[in-house]
Amino acid sequence: MKKNIKIATHAKTIQALTLKMLSNERFAYVNFPRSALIAMGNSEIRKNSESFSDLIIKSFSIKNDNFMKGIPLAFVNSNDSENELDYSKIDTNQTYYNSTTLENYYNNNEVAFNSFIDFYIRNTPYVVVTFNDKKIINRVLGFPVGVINISYNDYYNKIDSIIESLSAYKDKVDLIILDCPLLSAALAIEIWEKLNFSVVDFGKVVSFARVRLNNKATQNEKTF
Repeated sequence: MKKNIKIATHAKTIQALTLKMLSNERFAYVNFPRSALIAMGNSEIRKNSESFSDLIIKSFSIKNDNFMKGIPLAFVNSNDSENELDYSKIDTNQTYYNSTTLENYYNNNEVAFNSFIDFYIRNTPYVVVTFNDKKIINRVLGFPVGVINISYNDYYNKIDSIIESLSAYKDKVDLIILDCPLLSAALAIEIWEKLNFSVVDFGKVVSFARVRLNNKATQNEKTF
């Protein structure tokens, strides 16, 4: 099964994403990390919240060309056996997008990443659902219309309250940015079906930025 999984390159992923963002159609780019694949199977996550896992399965199973599903290339190259991870939901007739594309550009091509933010994000009204604080969001993405902070340790049962909070932005924004890995895989389908917003999942970009800034601050302290 793993050898038959088709994942687009970073270049093809960002090209497809930007074309969606330039169109007048609603779209979603949603990441499914390894933890999401685990959550779809018989795991502790599923035991703790079956409804949360069911939403991830529903999100991963949707058939819509405007709902872009990203998975990491590590799925293909990992040493995990098919007994350890649930590959049964993988459609080998489908080419998935690369879930680490924005992270890759942030870490390896700062000019390209900043150009993407400046052209497609910074001047667009959007709301962020995030595990991080507003200060780091402003540093990386600019100034959103709203920021919905979610506790990293308590989010399995927060889907309904997040949807309620997002509904307050109806007619104010068209785009929701997700900065909440794993939660985003479950939340995206609820946004897609209940609210008229497009979705872009930034994976771990903001978390990487927080670590980079903290390391820089530590280095500056050592200098003095």
